[in-house]
Amino acid sequence: MIPWTAAAFFLLAGAGPPGEFRSAADVHAWAARTFPNLRPGSPDVGALPVSTWNLLAPELDRLAREWPEVAARLEGLQPPGRRWDTPRTAPMIAEADNARGRWLAFRPDFWAGAPDPRARPADVVRHEWAHLLQAWLRDAHPAVHLELVRVFRDRSDRFDRRTASEVSRRAEASEAEAFAEAFVAAASRPEGRPAPARRFAAILARFAAQGQPPQGLASGGSP
Repeated sequence: MIPWTAAAFFLLAGAGPPGEFRSAADVHAWAARTFPNLRPGSPDVGALPVSTWNLLAPELDRLAREWPEVAARLEGLQPPGRRWDTPRTAPMIAEADNARGRWLAFRPDFWAGAPDPRARPADVVRHEWAHLLQAWLRDAHPAVHLELVRVFRDRSDRFDRRTASEVSRRAEASEAEAFAEAFVAAASRPEGRPAPARRFAAILARFAAQGQPPQGLASGGSP
């Protein structure tokens, strides 16, 4: 639920709030306010219908409010010219820049139709946002980043697929995927989190508590 003050802002601006966009102009106006450093031409609204942005934007908006430093680094949201037909990108439904945290994209031919109901938009957004978050933490808070990734390392400080597998099968693929899947799991209620995700959530909430703690972590559940 969007706070009344935020909803009023969108109404006064003549645009629907995230999840209630009526036009491509609404999407552009929201993106410009939410991600202040987007490059011209981003987002490529023509690549995804407004109805799809209404699925994706609520969680994007919430995460941008919780992690404004991550939002400020984003330069490309659905950047134009993104290719999804290479051997690496063909299986993907979304991708984010885990190296620098500069761009985030969603596969048009998947999201523009009737997406697989198993692909929950909020979880997909959180997973990709986690890649952006990891890039920011790696650069700005390396000690916190190291503490988080060590949740998934063994005593030799190497990636431990067995520990990662407790979070999800997808988390077994790499340390970056384990980080992202743990971030998704951290939004669930504590009793539903696997042990590595609980440790991950506790570290991240402790770090976030230095400023304004993200609601989904500080309260132990999704808002």
